[in-house]
Amino acid sequence: MQISSKTRTGGRAIREVWAWNFQDEFRALLDAASCDGAVLAIDTEFPGVAREGPWWSNARPAQYDALRCSVDLLRPIQIGIAVAHVPPQQDLTSQLPGVRRPRPKTGLIHRGVWTFNLFFDLLSDHHTEASISFLTRAGVDFPRHAAEGIDAAEFGRRMATSRLVGPCSPTWLTFSGLYDLGYLLKMLRGLLRPLPKDLSGFDEELEAYCPRRMELRDWLPFGSLENLSREHGIVRRGVAHTAGSDALVTLELLSMAVPAEDVEMAFGREVSAAVVSAGVALKAAAFARDVVAAREEVRPRAAPSSTWAASARWAMIGSAAEDAAMRGAPRRNVAPPSVWGAAAREAAAEAAAEARLAVPRCSSHHRDSLAAMRQAAAIA
Repeated sequence: MQISSKTRTGGRAIREVWAWNFQDEFRALLDAASCDGAVLAIDTEFPGVAREGPWWSNARPAQYDALRCSVDLLRPIQIGIAVAHVPPQQDLTSQLPGVRRPRPKTGLIHRGVWTFNLFFDLLSDHHTEASISFLTRAGVDFPRHAAEGIDAAEFGRRMATSRLVGPCSPTWLTFSGLYDLGYLLKMLRGLLRPLPKDLSGFDEELEAYCPRRMELRDWLPFGSLENLSREHGIVRRGVAHTAGSDALVTLELLSMAVPAEDVEMAFGREVSAAVVSAGVALKAAAFARDVVAAREEVRPRAAPSSTWAASARWAMIGSAAEDAAMRGAPRRNVAPPSVWGAAAREAAAEAAAEARLAVPRCSSHHRDSLAAMRQAAAIA
């Protein structure tokens, strides 16, 4: 089930914040996030990376080492925060298989969007030319950042002493948010303090500041933010690759792509047994369809976007089968499915089909390999 999206007048208007209006706008942000069930989507624009990290998903410690190198050296340029209220869902049982019932109309109530423009001076702050050119084309006004930008240390102090972080803080929402949370933690701790030396220390501090977090990649493992917004029919406000606009799109995707029962659980609300049964039934039905499709002698096709969330969760159940299929093949450091685009998935499907046709059928070993490849292709 998807959460519908509501808005109050001006709830999606992006408010540009500079040093001269920072205090007033930060108070407005606190007011917007003061309601029960608040969710804050965050996006950060930064001046490149100092060191590239590995793409494959089982290398999180190495990814953190690369992040720490970049975040310790560089300064953020923009922080975008979009705030909404998620009211409790009244009836989520309409998604039981075979039950046709109008979906409930409750959903996100948008309460405001802010782009905090931080001080950044191209003459003194580290950056990469490619990133600066990219952000300039998106409309980032670097001379104005140098003249009117917010002191990042002051932003961090105001944030650290507010109710936006800590044990009673609202839920923070990210899309591929490792760097977003890394820069947020840098400002909360103080710009001159390096990030924790290891991943466990980073996770512990993040848990202390932002104990309630949701990562959209858990439900949308494929595609970029821009592509997913188009696929889900989201009308972008503002310019892509500016922090406030991207934070708002992240918030809109929560309402379009995340099952309502998952949101309820993330907010610590009780979910009825009927709701849980409905979610399990839907996931089981999606998994059964994938198994049937894998048995057909046709070229594998990527799951449509509407079933990616269920397929991604069920893929974890079949990870053992996927590992078994890969043991006989040479290990390669390739990008994980979570960063594939549509073209990459299409190419992977074609390669899987060619490999299947090329496998001889004259021995039980080959037959077992073929079955494992089919199961891995269905999971992918």
